[in-house]
Amino acid sequence: MKAVFEVIGGPMDGTIFSLEESGKIGRAEECKIHLPYDKFISRDHADIIFRDDGIFLKDNNSRNGTFVNGMLIEQTFKLDSGIEFTAGSTCLKINITES
Repeated sequence: MKAVFEVIGGPMDGTIFSLEESGKIGRAEECKIHLPYDKFISRDHADIIFRDDGIFLKDNNSRNGTFVNGMLIEQTFKLDSGIEFTAGSTCLKINITES
């Protein structure tokens, strides 16, 4: 399974990230979705979790929260293709493929 994340709003608009395994979203350099120009995103903001039953998004008690469809997520949220979510001031859209 592969997930492509497109930044569709925020300081890095148009940037594409491709993941084939779990990783972090944040300002820290070690994050697989590294967003260093977003002043509102935490260093370790959220996790993208690959499991046998899908790809999931989990907020890591970030200061500004993680939102899906404008709603704050408080539990692990299953992502599907086309879902848009916001971390800090960055909006991302996911596309999932089987290869």
